[in-house]
Amino acid sequence: ETAKTTPKKSADDYWADAKVAFEAKKWADARELYKKLALGFPDHDKADDAQYFRGETYFQEKSSDSAMGEYQKVWDKFPNSDLADDALFRAGESAELLKNCTEARAYFGEIKEKYPKSSLAKKAGEKDKALKKAASDKKKCSS
Repeated sequence: ETAKTTPKKSADDYWADAKVAFEAKKWADARELYKKLALGFPDHDKADDAQYFRGETYFQEKSSDSAMGEYQKVWDKFPNSDLADDALFRAGESAELLKNCTEARAYFGEIKEKYPKSSLAKKAGEKDKALKKAASDKKKCSS
């Protein structure tokens, strides 16, 4: 009789478990599972999605600084991902929540520059314009 070994989880297992945790709003659990997928299976077709959703768990917790860092990894590691423009947009929204308007405008500007065909390009342009107007409003912008 051989000792039972726990079978190693596949990327698809991590994705399924993370999705369940995310939908249950168990942000820390979901984040950990997404991390295992993104880092353990960087070439898997869901690795970029997992990285994006790690950012999303922080965004849902209103932890904007951490969210920005995770979103940044999406376009750093997966520049051709379908979610790269979404990650830039979310990073912009995170910066905006932190009242870092200069940084937010940089993220929104990147979308227009790097992903001009993105469905978010127009929305990013509008956000950029609004932030430019708000620049002197200390309630909205500290930088």
